[in-house]
Amino acid sequence: MHYLSTGGATLRFAWRKNEYMIPLMLVLKALVDASDLEIFEGLVQGEEDNTFLTDRVELLLRGFKAYGLQTGKQCLAYLGGKFRIVLGVPEDWADERVGSWLIERVVLVHLPSPRDKFRMLMYVPRRYQLVDVLQR
Repeated sequence: MHYLSTGGATLRFAWRKNEYMIPLMLVLKALVDASDLEIFEGLVQGEEDNTFLTDRVELLLRGFKAYGLQTGKQCLAYLGGKFRIVLGVPEDWADERVGSWLIERVVLVHLPSPRDKFRMLMYVPRRYQLVDVLQR
């Protein structure tokens, strides 16, 4: 996970000796069709009075609005469309299936379910003190 100087956060992965970065919000929404409120509450859990943190999380959510994606299926289809050629999947797969396959193969592969992956991605920024990292 990378925190950007713009206030964004991305997940980096390597595929066939190339590195790619995907916005964290895109992955979170693709995993479980999470609402903005669920993501907000998960990331600021217990820190609601910390205006710096809440502002950063709001910035992440607002930045994601530029993609115009509302549902988890739309997010999976978007990922599938962008990574279809890179992944070398069969041509008859729908974009949504390609997106699911991408998530399964590159995001926290040690965890079995999308919900578990979502929970871990919500935990990591809190565990590694999102506030401290973003304030640097």
